[in-house]
Order: sequence, then C-alpha cells, then structure tokens
Amino acid sequence: MGMAHAQTEGLDLAEVQTQLGDAEKLLAQAQRKLDAAQQPDEFSQLSDSVLEVQRGAQAAARTLAPALAQVQERLKPLGEAQPGEAREISNERQALIKQQNGLDSAKKRSELLVLEATQFSEALERTRVQRFNEELALRVASPLSPALWQLLAKHWPHDSEKLSTLYATGGTALGDAAQQHGYARLSVSLLLALLLLFPVRLGLRRLGHHYAATRAPAGRLRRSGLALWLLLVSTLTPGFAAVIVVHGARAIGALPSQLDPLASAFVGAAFWAAFISALSASLLMPKQPSWRLFAIDDDTATRLSGQCHATAALTWVCAIVLGSHQAAHVSSALLTATDGMVALLYSGLILMTLAGLSLRARAAKSGDKEDATVTSRSSGMIVLVRLLGHLTVITALIAALFGYVAFALFLTRQIVWIVLVWSLIGLLMAFASDLIGWAFTPEGRFNRALTHVAGLRSGRLVQIGVLLTAAVRTLLVACGVAALLLPYGSNLSMFAGWSDVLMQGVQLGKVMITPSAIVRAVLVLVVGMALANLFQRWLTHTYLPETELDAGARNSISTVTRYCGLLLVVLWTLAVLGIGLSQLALVLSALSVGIGFGLQAITQNFVSGLILLAERPVKIGDWVRIGDQEGDILKINVRATEIQVSDRSTLIVPNSELITKSVRNMTLSNPKGRVQLKFSVPLDADVERVRSLLLTLFGEHPKVLEEPTSSVFIDSIDGGQVAFNSFCYVSSPRDTYGVRSDLFFALLQRMAAEGIELQAPQDIRVSRAGGAGMAAAAPPPSES
Repeated sequence: MGMAHAQTEGLDLAEVQTQLGDAEKLLAQAQRKLDAAQQPDEFSQLSDSVLEVQRGAQAAARTLAPALAQVQERLKPLGEAQPGEAREISNERQALIKQQNGLDSAKKRSELLVLEATQFSEALERTRVQRFNEELALRVASPLSPALWQLLAKHWPHDSEKLSTLYATGGTALGDAAQQHGYARLSVSLLLALLLLFPVRLGLRRLGHHYAATRAPAGRLRRSGLALWLLLVSTLTPGFAAVIVVHGARAIGALPSQLDPLASAFVGAAFWAAFISALSASLLMPKQPSWRLFAIDDDTATRLSGQCHATAALTWVCAIVLGSHQAAHVSSALLTATDGMVALLYSGLILMTLAGLSLRARAAKSGDKEDATVTSRSSGMIVLVRLLGHLTVITALIAALFGYVAFALFLTRQIVWIVLVWSLIGLLMAFASDLIGWAFTPEGRFNRALTHVAGLRSGRLVQIGVLLTAAVRTLLVACGVAALLLPYGSNLSMFAGWSDVLMQGVQLGKVMITPSAIVRAVLVLVVGMALANLFQRWLTHTYLPETELDAGARNSISTVTRYCGLLLVVLWTLAVLGIGLSQLALVLSALSVGIGFGLQAITQNFVSGLILLAERPVKIGDWVRIGDQEGDILKINVRATEIQVSDRSTLIVPNSELITKSVRNMTLSNPKGRVQLKFSVPLDADVERVRSLLLTLFGEHPKVLEEPTSSVFIDSIDGGQVAFNSFCYVSSPRDTYGVRSDLFFALLQRMAAEGIELQAPQDIRVSRAGGAGMAAAAPPPSES
C-alpha cells in the first residue's frame, strides 16, 4: 500500500477534486450571468472567468496524466488476480486499481470541464456579437426631430439633480475625509502627482534626448529608440499621476462607492489622452524635424500635431463626462445626446485633418518641388486614406441624422482607434527593425562577439537578423490585426485561446512543446555551439600543433571533432525539448525512405567523406589529379572536397568521386619529385663531356637531392643524333616544373659556352609531285 502511494507522492487527489468542483461552480455562475450581461465590461469579466476555468482544468488534466500513467505502469507487472497469490500482491493490486480509478475519474472530469468551458466561451462570443450588433442597430429619435429634444428637456431636471447629487456626494466625502484624516495625505499624493507630471516627465525626456544625441548608436536606431522612449515616458507619467491621486483620495476615504465609475474613467482617460498626445509627438516631432522618424514635411507635422492634441483633449473630456453620467445613472436621452455630440466632435476633428492633408497635397503639387517629391512617395496611399476617411465620416454623419447614434459614434471612434493602432505598430516595427539590424550588422559588437564565440560567419548572422526582423514584423502585424478586432467583440476568445495554447504548449505526438522548453532549447543550442567551437579551436590551435601529426591528420581530427560536437549539441537540444532517442529513432526510420530515394547522393557523399577522414587516401596539402584537373587539396568536408587548381580557382569535388573513381595522388607515399631532361646532340659531340656537364648542373642546383642520385642515359642513336635522357630528384613534386626550367636555362648557357651544339629534331615532310610519292628529309634550320 505504501509503495503504491509513493508513486503519486506530491499529488493530492482530494485537492484536485476540490479545485475541479470550484471551477465547475464558477462556470455555472458565469452561465447564469450570461443572459443578464449587457455592457462590454460584463462580457469581459465573464470571458476572464471562463478562461480561468479552462486554464485550471487543462492544468489539472496535465497534472493527472503522468500520475495515471505511472499507476498503469505499476499495474502491468502485477497482471490479473491469480488463485493462491500472496496477500501482499493482492493488496498492492487493489490499492493501485483504486488509485487508477480515482485518477482516471478526475482526469475525465477535467477534460469534460475543458470542453464545457470551450463551448460556453463560444456561446459567450455569439451572445457578445449579438448584443454588439443590436447596439449598433439601435435607432433613437433623430437629432433633427423635436422628439429627442423634448425627451431630453423632460428628463433634464432629474438628470441635473442626479449630477448635482453626485458632485455634492464627492465634495461631502472629501470634506469629511479631510476633517478626519487631514489634508496631509491628499496633499502628498497631489504633490507626488505634480512631481511625476512635470519635473520627472520633463527630466526623463531631456535624458532621452541627451542619450540619443551623445551615446546612442548612429543611424535610424537612435531616432526610433528616442521616439519609443518619449512615447513611454509621456504616456506612463500622466497615467501614474492620475493613479496616485485616486489612490490618495481612496486612502483617506474621500471616494465613495458611487464615484468608482468616475474614478476609473479619470484614470483611464489620463492614460488614453496621454497616449494619443505622446504617440503623435513621438512620431511627428514638430519642433525637431531631424529626429522625425518618417518622411513628413514640417507644415503637415505641425498641423497634425495640433489636431492630435485636440483629439487627446476631447478623449479626456468625453471619458470624464461619460463616466459622470454612468456614475449618476442619468437617463437614456442624455446618454444618447452625449453620444451624438461626441460623434459630431470626432467627425469634425477627422474632417479638419483630412482637409488639411488635401490642402497640403495640392500645395505640394503646385508649389515646392521638394515637398512634391516627399508627397509623391505615398500619394496613392494618402488618396486612398482620404477617400476612405471622407466616406466613413459622411456615413457616420448620415447615420447620426437618421437616429443611429451608436453606429455613428462607433465609426468615428474606429477611425481614431485604427490610426492609433497602426501608428503604434509602425513605430514598433521601425524600432524592431533598427534594433535587430544594429545588433546583427557586420560591424556591430554583438555580431563580432557571436562570430567569435559561436563560430558563425558574419554573413550567416546577417541572414539570421533578416529572418528575425521578418518574424518580429509579422508578429506585430498579427497583434495589430487582433487589436483592431477587439472593439467588435468577436474573435476575442479565439485570440485568447491561441495565446493560451502557445503558453501551455503544443502536443506533437507524445511530446509537449512549450515556450519555456523552446527558450531552454535555444539557450542550450547557443551555449553548446559556443562550447563546441571553443573546444575545436583549442584543439586546432593549441593541442594538435604540439603533436607529431601532419596537417592532414590534424584536419581529420578537427573535422571529426566538430561534427561529433554538433551531433552532441543537437541531441542535447532535442533532449531539452523532450524528444528522446526513441522518438528520434521513429523520425529517422521515417526519413530512411526519403534517404533511399531523394537523399541517396547526399548520403553517399556523407559516408564517403567519413571514409576519407578515416582512411585518408587523400589529405589536406596533397597534390592530386582527377581526370584532366589537378591541384592541391584545400579542405575536406563531409559532403565535398575543395581542390585549388593551377589557375587559383577552386574545384568542388563530391567525396564519392574520390572514393569510387581513379585518383592520382602524387604526394601520398613518396613525396619526392622526379625531374626529366631530354635533348639530342650531334653524333660527333663529346658525350662524356655532356654527361659530366649534366651531373655538374644537377649537383649545383640547391633543390636537387643527393639521394636518390642523379643519372644520365643515352636513350638512342639515330639519324646522326645522340638522344640523352637524364633524371634528378627534388623534395616535392611541386618543385619539378621550376627546377626543370632552371636546369634547361643553365644547360643552354653551358652548352653554348662549351661549344656543343644541340641537335634539332628532323622535320620529315611528305610531298607528292608528278603523281609519284617522294619522301625527303628537310635539312635542319640554320642556326644564327
């Protein structure tokens, strides 16, 4: 019994069952609240609850699966119950069966809970979309009709009384809190907020400008980095200042529960308004054109900057007003009128912006050529944006006039939202591209350090940087699309599910690939490659030169060590990912079919390379001849061998060619080279003198070896000529051509000095005259 329980030590099944029960209750509560949900916040809370239930159930299933597998493995050796078996075995089997049933029941319960949460999430999204469509399709009295204004006038006294009561409640709460706790805490929070809003914010902005101008890397990175820094500083400092003020008021009890919607709206408005203003300032840089990230002329940047600040102010005011109305629970007529007014104000700002762009485009076409050049780069996109913007605003105005105020407000807010999202995505894409480009540039310190440590070529790192930039930009675009879809309510759970799946891992067969495992595998791969490269470098440059091995043997050892290190690093990386030798054997068996067909030549060259490194029929530095090509072996790789031919070009030969075909290795067993001199002298020449002259020439040349001894032979006597054939030896076959040329030069000089003529070969011509054949020996050409 104790042994069976030890297998699930650390897993409290009762606690897991309790957690599953709590998750089921939470899911049931969410299902009951779904019919009454109307506001987006309520749907968001339900979505968060369902996601929490789903994650908890999935975590329980992952925890129970290995424990259940352990118990099942323990049951296999015990088998079925047999008559007369020992009581200990029977008790052990019963205990394991009980644990198996409990674990299996809990696992199935968690899987069922995951399925129910998934189905409820889909129903939640359908209900959200339905409510969203109903809200957009809701029609009220047109602003042009007196019905709306009559209804507003009817409810205005009650609405104004509610608003006055709300503000009076806030003032009374503040006064009571001040009498009870004093103004010290509230004053401190206000002081901290002011410090954060002005001195800290301005100081951080100046610090960013100073760093970008003096210490940041040259190029686009300093501009995109400064823009991102200004965005973060100018967004977070006003937002946290608002948070400090609200927390200071709550700390002394100056915020009653009725003002919670207004306080939340105040904090959210501070962040959003600061974000809009900071994003426009960081991208447009109206007073610093040299730091501007995109090609925008000064007049356009100044005009757009003012309109963006107006949009930020309008956003803040509208958020405060709507928060006040929500906290006071005003009538629907006032809410509708407020929404219509907000839609009209946003439409006016958008129309002003589009009109300014149109005027600037016309001025650029008819005026400054430089402005025209800047504008023409994106004229097509600007025309399309202006057209879509005008159509959207006109549609919003028409919808508002016909009573579809919610739809008009949604359209105008969507225009602002789309501009904000893609402006932020553009800034992040520019910063990511500049940062990765700077990190992987061949002149960068990171590139040089990684090249030195990991042994990767600089060009390969540049390619990695390009691929990484593309991956990051793709991820940012996907995030932008997801952000654009969020206001519609649909696909929210889909993106949350995708992110949850990515964080929890993906099941590939029996292997669970998790983000943490991928990060560990990448770290292991980088560290392993660095260690393998360092060991190979130490072996090549420190240890092997101290041995008595030749260059070819050292290269073979270094190459085999490199590939063995790569193999160990790959196996280590796969082990970190959870892929063992058994799974790897399955993959290799599946690849064997492809190896037998498509990869046969590559496999043959790989095996041939291993044979070359082991048997060493050729080695680095050997002078070989393959067919009509000959040269020195520069490098022996696993797949191919590099040979440098006489014209200094490189010949790439597959290793199988060196194994299966005839190869002449002129420096394999005997590295000495033989020099051969052949010439003829007249028959009446002193042949003994010629022989002594040749032996003297051989002995005087510094590269001619004493052993083997040089030799001179008379090859033939024919046609009034004595043909000499002589040999001498040099230390390397590579010296034969040069030594042979030196000896010929010296021979010509000595023969001329001794008065011995060299006999030219007979030139035999065959001519036909008068129909009869006749052969004549042409006399040798006269020597000048």
